[in-house]
Amino acid sequence: MTGKSPHRKPPGKIRRLFLVLAGVLLAAVAALTIGVVYLARNPSAVKPLVEKTLSVQTGASVRIERLNLGTDPLRLDAQGISVSPGGATDGFHLYAAALTVRANLSGSFGGRTLSIDLLRLENYTGRFTPQMKLPTRPAGRKPSLPGRLLQRLVQLLLFSDLAVQRVEALNGELVFTTAHQQARMTIASILSDPDGGVRLDADARLESDDGRQLMELPEVQVDIAPPGLTTTRSVSGRIQLSDGRIDGGRVAAAGLTGNAAIRYDRNLKKIDLAGLSLRARMATGFRAKEIRPNEFVASLQADASYQLPNAQLEVSRWSLDCENLLNLSGSARLQAGPAYPFRLLLTGGRLDAAGLMRQLAPSTDHGSMPLSISGPVDIVGDVEGRFGEPPEKWNGSLRASLDRMPLAFRANPYQVKGRVGGKVQLTGNLLD
Repeated sequence: MTGKSPHRKPPGKIRRLFLVLAGVLLAAVAALTIGVVYLARNPSAVKPLVEKTLSVQTGASVRIERLNLGTDPLRLDAQGISVSPGGATDGFHLYAAALTVRANLSGSFGGRTLSIDLLRLENYTGRFTPQMKLPTRPAGRKPSLPGRLLQRLVQLLLFSDLAVQRVEALNGELVFTTAHQQARMTIASILSDPDGGVRLDADARLESDDGRQLMELPEVQVDIAPPGLTTTRSVSGRIQLSDGRIDGGRVAAAGLTGNAAIRYDRNLKKIDLAGLSLRARMATGFRAKEIRPNEFVASLQADASYQLPNAQLEVSRWSLDCENLLNLSGSARLQAGPAYPFRLLLTGGRLDAAGLMRQLAPSTDHGSMPLSISGPVDIVGDVEGRFGEPPEKWNGSLRASLDRMPLAFRANPYQVKGRVGGKVQLTGNLLD
């Protein structure tokens, strides 16, 4: 006995259903093609759409002065791109005079690759304040089934893979301004290489509110490793600097050189500096353009990390060596914000008393000093303060140990010699 299932559709109806679906698909392809051609030939209609989409996705306010598109080959030219604080952002402003994109599509239907032959950004600036809140992508709702189907259709028709061949960013400037200081980095170029790595060449300087140069780094170079050598959640590379100068009033440095391995974790939003090494010629007791004869060489080794969400710098390990004059080690913490509060922990230190006396002497004729003392002094302690305040207001606690150190005092025609030992503790305002 045979019979037809009551739920089985006749073959004719199935064919008609497929024909309807095919017609809908062809209509969608035709509509999409017409839309792409229209938008390519009418960039004025694209500009507000792009501005609105980017503004919604970032939470910032995005504006473009002029936008030109082309299809043979694929090209995009934008001028006057401005990104400023919106409802979810604050404390920054970005501007680029020109953005140029040259690209092409290759491959078969459903597996095309969009190759970015050139992406160039020119004459750009970025200005930031401590109140900066960067744009964040808002959590959107899960697309509906028709939305997911349309998204997949667009991917099939346009491209399913992306490759970037060349990236250039030329003539840039980044400025970070606080109540009393301004950090400025002038970026000559950011260039990608054929392997996918990126090199940045720039100079940086730190200025006080009265225009005085506190720090100058004329040669800063950052090399970012190709994506194949890093994980998807991080970006790694190396930073190098040379011929830097620091003018801290009572402390000056010249010939500053340094390097460190750098790594950015996208998930944790954290920048790690591993094996940081700095070296410079130092002098104390004066503010000077050039280092004086009583200079000494100092080197600093450290491992540090910077948390972007709470703007906190954590130095897990540091050691400072000033030839035979001073050797210190410890950890530190700095919180970005009003006046930049910090805490410096000194877990181990030793200074040479005779060398310290020479640095504090008002002249280079050390033989005329009435008091002389020699030998090592062991010190430990901590210092707290704010970089927006003068060092005289910093507080802390230092403990020094002296072990039978030779001491001499001369006042013609008398001379006294002996040894001194014991422990000294300073608490409160250390420079008062």
